Amino acid sequence: MQLNVYRHDEGGHVSQTDVVKTVTANAYDLFFGTVEDILSLLDAVGEDADADKIVRVVRENWDKLKVLLLDVFPDLTADDLRYIKVRELVPVIVELFSYVSKSVRGNGPKNS
Repeated sequence: MQLNVYRHDEGGHVSQTDVVKTVTANAYDLFFGTVEDILSLLDAVGEDADADKIVRVVRENWDKLKVLLLDVFPDLTADDLRYIKVRELVPVIVELFSYVSKSVRGNGPKNS
């Protein structure tokens, strides 16, 4: 998984194309506490959630989600979060939730 952080200046202008940093995460290296946090968000969303419910859960848990992203991406800073495109963030969150959900059910990757 990876996220791009876009170049920005002190006046708040953010480039739409100039990536200043790309951070990566390996889902296999998640800490148990991070997995617990993801599971609590998944429980809040529920299995048959519509887009409105997902947005509501994200809004209500925004601080927790920010901490979660900082845990998952060790090279990401709190300041970097302001300069990540939402359209790039959503697939990462979906992939992360999917990975944790499959792992808990025993369908995750097997170590040889």
